[in-house]
Amino acid sequence: MVAIGIDLGTTNSVGARSDGDSTHITLPSSRPDCLVPSVVCLNKGRILIGQTALDFAPKDPKNAIFSIKRLMGRTFDESKVEELRNRVNYSIVKASDGSDPGVRVALGDKEYTPTDISAMILKQIKDDAEKALGSPVTHAVITVPAYFEERQRAATRKAGEQAGLIVKRIIDEPSAAAIAYGFTISKGARKKILVFDLGGGTFDISIIMTVKDPKGRNHFEVLEGRGDNWLGGDDFDREIVKEITAHIAGEYKFSPAGDPNFELLAKQAAERAKIALSNATETEITLPTVYAVKAPDGRVVDLDMRLTRDRFEQLIRPYVERCITGVKLSLEDQAFEPEDIDVVLLVGGTTLVPLVRESVAALFGAEKVKVTNPFHAVAIGASILAATLAGVQCPSCGVVADESDEICKGCGEGLAGAASVGGFSITEQTLMAFGISAVREDQPDAFEVIIPKGTVYPLKSPIARTFETTTDDFIQIPVYEGVEVVATKNEQQGVIELGPDDFKDAGVKVPAGTMVDVSMTYTRNRELLVQVRVHGTSVKKDFFLRRDRARMADAPADLEKLTTGLNHLLGVSEDMLNDYKVYMEARESRKLEGAMELARKALNSGIPREIQEASGKLTVALDSCGTASLLFLAERVRSGASPERANRIQEAVSKIKRAWGEGRPNETMTEILRAAISAEISMRQQHRPVPGYADFGGRLRVRDR
Repeated sequence: MVAIGIDLGTTNSVGARSDGDSTHITLPSSRPDCLVPSVVCLNKGRILIGQTALDFAPKDPKNAIFSIKRLMGRTFDESKVEELRNRVNYSIVKASDGSDPGVRVALGDKEYTPTDISAMILKQIKDDAEKALGSPVTHAVITVPAYFEERQRAATRKAGEQAGLIVKRIIDEPSAAAIAYGFTISKGARKKILVFDLGGGTFDISIIMTVKDPKGRNHFEVLEGRGDNWLGGDDFDREIVKEITAHIAGEYKFSPAGDPNFELLAKQAAERAKIALSNATETEITLPTVYAVKAPDGRVVDLDMRLTRDRFEQLIRPYVERCITGVKLSLEDQAFEPEDIDVVLLVGGTTLVPLVRESVAALFGAEKVKVTNPFHAVAIGASILAATLAGVQCPSCGVVADESDEICKGCGEGLAGAASVGGFSITEQTLMAFGISAVREDQPDAFEVIIPKGTVYPLKSPIARTFETTTDDFIQIPVYEGVEVVATKNEQQGVIELGPDDFKDAGVKVPAGTMVDVSMTYTRNRELLVQVRVHGTSVKKDFFLRRDRARMADAPADLEKLTTGLNHLLGVSEDMLNDYKVYMEARESRKLEGAMELARKALNSGIPREIQEASGKLTVALDSCGTASLLFLAERVRSGASPERANRIQEAVSKIKRAWGEGRPNETMTEILRAAISAEISMRQQHRPVPGYADFGGRLRVRDR
């Protein structure tokens, strides 16, 4: 078995090999620096990868894929994806068959997922390694940004598997860099290391305690992690591209922005300028006439402009300040001062930009800042881990299994909570909380945490919470990752559904108010295992949220039922807009109207998954209209309430409307109305949905503790 470490980067990727002791080599590629450009393009039906793709890209920019890492695990309708669509040279599209909402990129007449493109890059690294080592490469440790979400990690693991590799572990890039650095620490030494990892497309900060025991065994404990998956050298390049565009607009009286040929040529020129300004105070940016970028009047654009380091630093300073703000917040979270950090490791090619280094040094002191092979350190650390990992130990029986095993061959138990066995002790914590969207009092989109942020993993046993159903014979559990109290402000990891067919198969009915246990386990590979158990029945299902796809229910959806439900929601939304728009903030009405338009498009499409998603978004929009939502609900609750409670509700409604008309919100009456509505709903049997009001879409309700 030959195992390597791979740093799968936004701009460049690299592989490394270690003997686990003292010899660590960066594996050769077609370039002297051993880097493999993370570029894939199409040339007359043939896929080119790496340097050959980078060289060919200017000839056919529409079929050249760059920065695919930023799209890993993403969905097409994310705002950041939309921004990227408007500025890349290639096409980012939806799946043409409507199979899922994940992004696709177009090469020729074919669509590829970001996982497919990443798998091609990983396969190139694997092939290069086999040529250099003279033997098959079977296993790998692959690195990802510490702030990658679960779905992005799952997509990376899948890419490794598609490339023909057994993925021993997915490890955070800062942890890998710390491992590489940890080999220089003396025995018995303890150090707090802050890893500042600024690459082409992502930024990570990790604070890691590293200890080398008297026997020379390394121990790493990740104390803190923070980052931004949309911040990196690509953004620096983009600022230079804007300067180039403005220069052309001033000289030729037109803007070439949006032209795929120009966008690619300008980006490559910008990257060259960025690198040059790391060593010089100014540089020339040229786009010669041979590239034939033409103005509307037929003139050929011949760009020749000067960019100074001062101007470049003025352009990128807001990005660098964002990085430093993140560092300060990380220190605050751990109650550390800069002087408490022993070493600051600069990792990633973008840390070679002088303003970045100077800003970090200004905070910590230049003597603490170490720049140790920023392009290769992460891959070397991953290779050391790849060489020393010796499997995983079953938490039930102690048998050591292969990293790729999911079931223990000794006892048959799952290995989700198995710990790695090898020359390292790595203790990592969840950087985000995991939980579900549930109904809490009158808030239908509360983020109910099951695995808190900062939980040490892998978990030896699941963490469970008990909820209750709000609808007969239907359960919908949206799973989220994040720290916001409103679920939909976090990142959705999947939607689990149990419907009439599931309960029919079990020969049971599940009325509203039935208790449901939701438990979660976080594995060594940062994969999320969710188990749902319905009390009083045999219904018990496991869901492994680990694939690069939309995590909706696998069972075929009932199109007629979905269509009827969404049409009902649209009718309710129209009623609410007609009667209560005057009580909405502008942003609330815009959100509701936008969700209604999305719902109409989904109904026209006839695609179950789009209708299902639109229903969820419209439900959230209805519930998020503040005062209008409350008044709308009050009207429906009052119609079935006791005379005494109906009068109390009506009195509160009247005072709130009067206060709103006078331009002074009455928070006291708002709270009184909320309490009255909550009391009335509690009186309804088993919290069933209020007649005439949009139900909670099968979401679970939080039980009073």
